Amino acid sequence: MVIVDEVEKAGIVHATNGTPHRLADALLSLLEPSTSARWECLYFRVRFDMSQLSWITTANRVGGSS
Repeated sequence: MVIVDEVEKAGIVHATNGTPHRLADALLSLLEPSTSARWECLYFRVRFDMSQLSWITTANRVGGSS
């Protein structure tokens, strides 16, 4: 089980080359059963089966951070 606390506060982070990344985009491949079964870590270049994980996200407000 993975808990992502206060998900509404997750902003955009930038890679060392300046490419922007959002948490929602990163989680999409982990939430879809077909892609999570063969998810590859971009840092370690190792493939994992993440299909057995359960995800819980919490938020203090629905509208996002302000």
